[in-house]
Amino acid sequence: MISHASSMAVLFADRVAQAPVVVQCAQAVPESWVKWLLPTIIQTIVSLASITAGVWIAVASFRANKGKEHTQWILDHKRAEWRELLKGAAEIQRVLRMESMPLVKRAHEIEDKLKHAAHELSVTSASCVFLQDFFLEPEKHAKFYLFIQEADETSESVSGLLGLYRQWNSDLTQDEKSRTIEKIMQETKQITERYLAFCEWLRKEAAISLGTVSNLPDVTLPPTTPSS
Repeated sequence: MISHASSMAVLFADRVAQAPVVVQCAQAVPESWVKWLLPTIIQTIVSLASITAGVWIAVASFRANKGKEHTQWILDHKRAEWRELLKGAAEIQRVLRMESMPLVKRAHEIEDKLKHAAHELSVTSASCVFLQDFFLEPEKHAKFYLFIQEADETSESVSGLLGLYRQWNSDLTQDEKSRTIEKIMQETKQITERYLAFCEWLRKEAAISLGTVSNLPDVTLPPTTPSS
């Protein structure tokens, strides 16, 4: 009995002596695991950060490119509309025939074609969707359509004066016919001057709208002289 008790005491003492080693080993295992896992975690975080930054840059670049493409798309359409508008204005120059030409023949060109050319310019402006920023400005809108109205009125006036000039068998005296010719000359000269100023102003507005220049001196159209 005593021998058995002695054996149990020896066994217990041996287990107690081994216990610190077991605890020490148990504590050592987590420390090794953390040391092994920490670099992996850090590397993963860095990789995720790099991927996130790359995705963000790609998205930002995509949005910037889309914005540039949209801006260029608008600019291309504005350029096309300005081209059509200036082409319509150039047709009025063809009608006015500013090169050397007999007065009566030039007046006939104005009578026959100026009203139509002014109408076509008005129709072209109505389809300018991308130039609304230009036409929505009251001053520019008024200046543009005022010239079209004056061109139309000049066509009517010249047509009436030519009607008087054609009345060779009427009671008009030679002096009255000379005054009629003079009025036709005045009308023709006035609308030509108005057109030159209008065309210069329109080209200036196109240049500003398309960003080729920041600003230019304002162009003032010459005043209209009422027909007598």
